[in-house]
Amino acid sequence: MLNNLLSNAIKFTDDGAVAVRVITSTQPHGEFLQVEVTDTGPGIPPRQLERLFNAFEQLEASTARTHGGTGLGLNISRQLAKLMGGDLTVKSLAGDGTTFSLRLPHTRLEGAVEREDCEQPVAPSMDLRVLIVDDHEINRKAFSLMLRPFCGRIVTAKDGQAALELLSINEFDVVLMDMNMPVMGGVEAVKRLRGSNGMNRNTPVVALTASSAVDHVDQCRSAGMQAFVNKPVEAHQLFAAIEAVLGSINAEQDIDCPTCPGTGGSGGSSDR
Repeated sequence: MLNNLLSNAIKFTDDGAVAVRVITSTQPHGEFLQVEVTDTGPGIPPRQLERLFNAFEQLEASTARTHGGTGLGLNISRQLAKLMGGDLTVKSLAGDGTTFSLRLPHTRLEGAVEREDCEQPVAPSMDLRVLIVDDHEINRKAFSLMLRPFCGRIVTAKDGQAALELLSINEFDVVLMDMNMPVMGGVEAVKRLRGSNGMNRNTPVVALTASSAVDHVDQCRSAGMQAFVNKPVEAHQLFAAIEAVLGSINAEQDIDCPTCPGTGGSGGSSDR
């Protein structure tokens, strides 16, 4: 939920700053943790605030064209907060920025808490040429940092159309393709790639998706994608998917990716 709020704040703030403030409070019905995310973006008119948490709705058509997104993230985040006994609220004025407040109950733990060993990522062992396609700059940077120690060349694109232009003049070993992007989404981009006669026509594509629904996965497969990683993405999942698609080229067999939807993996979601 916090990741979604921070991503939105940065995405909609062209100038100024984004601030995060954490507050704890004791109330008659328990202790609460409140995280406030404040931006200096364009703000939201009062008449539109009541529609902000509606599913599948963005406040203006221009927002969808410029920033992408389905309008689901805030709706789901608020539902999750309420299921946990808290809430997600917003204060904003047009032209004067926006503050989202995520309020959740918390319990203090007595004594030390032992931390289980985290699963360590298994990194690709090859010197790869990778194209990362995602409309969020933070995501592009995060994926680049994950792969930089193991890849010889990393190139990024902000939408499917820009990716196709790069694929027409550069050779890549694997493409990491976001699904929901402005200008041109991932499914359309991969369909055009597979239908072209370019050098990367058969380059394996790993879908970066916020949905593990069967129909969504089937749509990606039909477009020509070989593997899927759910957002938010973890390094070991990304490496497993890359190794799976590269291994399938040599083995000429169906991909068995333990982190991919439909092949035994678990799903997640992250989208506004």
